[in-house]
Amino acid sequence: IALTLAVIFWGASFPAIRVAVSLMPPQAVMFCRMTLACLIMLPFIKKLKPDNFQPVTSNCCCPW
Repeated sequence: IALTLAVIFWGASFPAIRVAVSLMPPQAVMFCRMTLACLIMLPFIKKLKPDNFQPVTSNCCCPW
């Protein structure tokens, strides 16, 4: 059932984005989409983060 729902939401997102972009600017559509995704994922943040998570602090090629 979950896989079927995922396919339905994935397929419905393309026409929904097309309609949304016709109503407001693309940047606003993406901002709203990402904000909604963050709000949906927020309750699950503790379950998604592994217990042994440690940020990489050495051997990084980025100077900042």
